Amino acid sequence: MTTRIALFALVVSIGCARPTGGATPPGRGDSVASSLRVQLAGHLDRARGCFTEARLRDPNASGLVRYAFTIEPDGRVTSVDVDAWSGDSRMLGACVRSRMSHLYFDPAPPRAVRIERSFYVCPDEDDGLCRLGLVGGDAELMQRVASGLDARTDALEACAREVGADDAILDVRLELGSDGRIMAGQLHRAAPDGTPMARCAVSPLLGARVEGPAPEETVQLRYVYRLGARGDEG
Repeated sequence: MTTRIALFALVVSIGCARPTGGATPPGRGDSVASSLRVQLAGHLDRARGCFTEARLRDPNASGLVRYAFTIEPDGRVTSVDVDAWSGDSRMLGACVRSRMSHLYFDPAPPRAVRIERSFYVCPDEDDGLCRLGLVGGDAELMQRVASGLDARTDALEACAREVGADDAILDVRLELGSDGRIMAGQLHRAAPDGTPMARCAVSPLLGARVEGPAPEETVQLRYVYRLGARGDEG
């Protein structure tokens, strides 16, 4: 299957601080929000470019990035926070942080605005389950674990549909035993926040068989994946 990069905008929220001056004139708020959206559409391509660089280093690179920043009334960007999940998270996170820190907005909002956004890149989103892969694991093991978990996809997605979380991103911790099976696991984090997947994010994966050489002792794995990936939602 042809490998493609799919960038998905998952969360975009604009929060405004309480105004320090007079009230915003009628219609002014909508105009400001519209202007910010137009500027963001161009500016955030700079962050996506960090994934392009990652793909040059590794054609199968995948990952998830959450970032947030504040747009000040003078157009500068401050308070940049970045959380990158990938096998190349340090370089990816540093790239996104640098590019976000140098953004400038003109016209700027009349008061501070907080932007929060998440997106990911996945080399193959066609099967409805975007596996972002092992974070910090080697590519060969990642492929074998992904193959071993494929048989559990239907049960996992059925649970997600039942609880209304069929487009969730899940960050789980798994243990691969010396018998080559997934023997334990725990949901570490889910996005969006509050996603009700705690009871079944891991249980369908337990017992999955990972083909190939088994480890001599238990291996701790961090696995990030997204359910229900269908095309580019951005």
